[in-house]
Amino acid sequence: MALTRRRFLGVSAAGAAFALVGLRRRSARGDGPARAKRLLVLVAEGGMRTTMAFNASSRVELNPWGVIAGPGALRLGRVLMEAPTSVAYAAPSWSGAPTVPDITQAARQMSVLQGLDHAPGQFRAGDHSDDGSRMGTGWFGKDGAPGLITVLSKFLSDHAPAPVVTVGSLGSTGLPMAAAAGEWLPFAPVQLQAANMPLPQMGGAGTIGRPIEDALDARARARRRGLPRALVEAYLGVKGAMRQYGPLLSQPALNFADPTNYGAAVGGISNRMLLEAVGNLVTPTDPGFNDGLSVALGLRMLQVGSPAVMVCVGDGNFDTHSSEREIAPDLYTRFGRYLAGIHFALGHMPDGGATMPSSTLAVTASEFGRTTRGSGGYPDRDGTDHDGHDPAWRSQAHVFFGAGTSPKALAPTDDSNLPQGPVHSSQALLATLCSALGVPQPEIDALWPPGNPSYPEGSPMLEMWA
Repeated sequence: MALTRRRFLGVSAAGAAFALVGLRRRSARGDGPARAKRLLVLVAEGGMRTTMAFNASSRVELNPWGVIAGPGALRLGRVLMEAPTSVAYAAPSWSGAPTVPDITQAARQMSVLQGLDHAPGQFRAGDHSDDGSRMGTGWFGKDGAPGLITVLSKFLSDHAPAPVVTVGSLGSTGLPMAAAAGEWLPFAPVQLQAANMPLPQMGGAGTIGRPIEDALDARARARRRGLPRALVEAYLGVKGAMRQYGPLLSQPALNFADPTNYGAAVGGISNRMLLEAVGNLVTPTDPGFNDGLSVALGLRMLQVGSPAVMVCVGDGNFDTHSSEREIAPDLYTRFGRYLAGIHFALGHMPDGGATMPSSTLAVTASEFGRTTRGSGGYPDRDGTDHDGHDPAWRSQAHVFFGAGTSPKALAPTDDSNLPQGPVHSSQALLATLCSALGVPQPEIDALWPPGNPSYPEGSPMLEMWA
């Protein structure tokens, strides 16, 4: 197996083993100028109840925590600041020891897609496997359809100084977005876990140990077929990737879990500074909440040159079928704080003569909204469901900012989350993200075919930049 070009790191669905494979890439640019140089996707694993977060309703059954008035285009729910002691806003390590603006302030520079449906006018099963795939992959229902991040890995990584990556535990949304099967397997993105950094370097000396290793590896591969051969190839991919990216992925500035690395820095921005930016309660011996480590690592990967980063947070906890009154305040406050911290940190990262928001598109994602109605009878219980085709479930709200977008609300919904105009599809959003980053339009059309019932628009959502 030739390992002479770029390699990258993937992970099995169970998260138990890494699998790296060699690849060849085609052109990394699109048919026209790209609108963004890089993408950050912040994923709420498990299904976020957006009617009480970024498209907050005044109806108690849809949003028992109420609404914050006047935060710009986003209709923010009070639950996003309901647990203020869970996060920090002071950033003493930054110049001037600022206070990071909270989500109500950051939201004034953000936009929202109020109503996004995975399959406008169609039946949906309403479960994680179905809606996670619809949210994250290419042509839904087509065997081997790749995830969004895998597509971007194929077209963006060839000349980038760092690989396309996912960060955090891949669950019902993140795993489909990183899906890679069949011909797409070689393009699976690198998966990183903040608690397991830095990754070890692999491979012997280039003039002595490495040729011997390569000869032994080639012999082991040639003797195997089927699954055993695939496992050997996965191992060879790990070795090849770490030969190329080992120096990058083993640097202390990517190890946020170790307090001894608080001072490690890139471009004058230390690990501690990024942890403060995302709201972790940092002490001399504890870097704070694990999801915060993931967000900080995702920001660092953008800084060192990753053209696309997906950060997964919540580890399924947004799937609040029960105990929502106990879980939601902390969970949603943290998510809002991460979003505000991303906005703050990117605004302090130089990018040529500007800062990163000018060329970085940031978006949120989750596999579905949540409803208080449906077969489970959740109005009378402490939890929410994801079935029954209720508008609170079907019409999701996704936040986006940066890369030339200006604050706006698209795909408006009423206070019951019913669309008030044409429904936007998730496939249109995915195609738009690819287009914004310069993926060639014919390649986009092959993955999200115009005329596909799940993609009635048939073209990118350029109104995001209008």
